Amino acid sequence: MADPIGWTAHPCDRPIEPAPDRKGCQPVWAIRSEEPDDRMADPIGWPTRSDGRLSIKTLGGQAMQTLSIACQKGGTGKTTVAVNIAVGLAKQGKRVLVLDADPQGNASALLSPLPVDCQAGTAELVLGRAALADCCHGSQHDPNLSLIPATRTLADAAVLLAGELGRDLRIRNALADAVDGFDFVIIDCPPGRDLLTLNSMAASDWFILVTDPSPFGASGLQGMIDLADGARRFLPRPDRPTAPRLAGVVLNRVQRGNIHAQAVESIRAAFGSQLLGVLPHAIAVDAAHWQQKPILLHEPDSLVSVGLRTIIQKLPGILAPEGSNHERAA
Repeated sequence: MADPIGWTAHPCDRPIEPAPDRKGCQPVWAIRSEEPDDRMADPIGWPTRSDGRLSIKTLGGQAMQTLSIACQKGGTGKTTVAVNIAVGLAKQGKRVLVLDADPQGNASALLSPLPVDCQAGTAELVLGRAALADCCHGSQHDPNLSLIPATRTLADAAVLLAGELGRDLRIRNALADAVDGFDFVIIDCPPGRDLLTLNSMAASDWFILVTDPSPFGASGLQGMIDLADGARRFLPRPDRPTAPRLAGVVLNRVQRGNIHAQAVESIRAAFGSQLLGVLPHAIAVDAAHWQQKPILLHEPDSLVSVGLRTIIQKLPGILAPEGSNHERAA
């Protein structure tokens, strides 16, 4: 049987140690893309303004990078990749904000035990009903990690946005207030190419595409690259005219066998070094989700966790401003 990802001998680096549980957290494929003063109170440990709301303070250092995790076909494990990238960067000491733009809300469920009646999240942010300060929530997994959750009304937000002015730029404009408060913003896009996905792309410096070895998953990559190209051309950013750029592709849920091995080789031939990682199909991921934990924390020695850490280790060099020379597939 073909072994596309190294099942029998996979080195494991030092595991990421789970953070202790924190009680009472407060709401806080052949495809080529042409390139043309205060923060929140506990559990993050930031001071607050006199009115108790988060305000953004210049912390200095490298410019914030916004990364969308996207797919056109559902069921590829997009949210798993997004959440674990965020957790991994936070464990490296980076200040990370996750914006859950997927109405399924799975990223929110994995990152923060929010109350069922939470009224401040992505929907309220893009509809202009709440400020960024009111939508940020802490995560029990790491003090460097924050979340803007998908609330119950997010499924209606794309419809409500359709008749609104500036509907394509709501997320970009909202995140402008966070530019000095975080090192990374990770956006978990909804599957497909709706208005929320376009908003996410228009707000992003980079994007990662997640696919599986199925023909439908791989063929959907082109549609997402086209969407990003459209955002770059028609919703340009004067400060970063090449944004959003493709950071890479993650091939997820790969199993042993010649069919999946051929899919790996096809995508590798198309993207070269932009194939960031190949992750195996593993029941451990489902087990982690039943425990409402990212796989990096639930089973850090698993093959999926090892592969995710390899991806995470590549990202700072790709996403940093000087990483703009990251090679495209020839």
